[in-house]
Amino acid sequence: MRPASADMRRFRSMLFAPAVRPDMFAKLPSRGADAVILDLEDAVPVDRKDEARATVATAAPELIDAGCTVFVRVNGADTPWMAADVAEAVVPGVTAVLLPKVESAAAPDALADVLPG
Repeated sequence: MRPASADMRRFRSMLFAPAVRPDMFAKLPSRGADAVILDLEDAVPVDRKDEARATVATAAPELIDAGCTVFVRVNGADTPWMAADVAEAVVPGVTAVLLPKVESAAAPDALADVLPG
């Protein structure tokens, strides 16, 4: 684990938005949350995973430009979708990637293996 540094921020409030609900994204900058989380996991039906990734890849830079701190919640390491989530939806400027349902030390390692740089 990386030690905390002086540039680490505290997030008191985080607002989740399902990645299949782009109609909600325009409202996110005005809601006052410290960060927004674009959710590719439970909020997205299996048959809409590809669509959701594309939506996040487009929306994240727009939200960042609007002043939002953006996190992306990917699918779990034990799913067939995590690597594609990272490759397609974790775009430059995203602050963090959230990994759900971590049940072993192997899960964060699997995520680290597919994260860029």
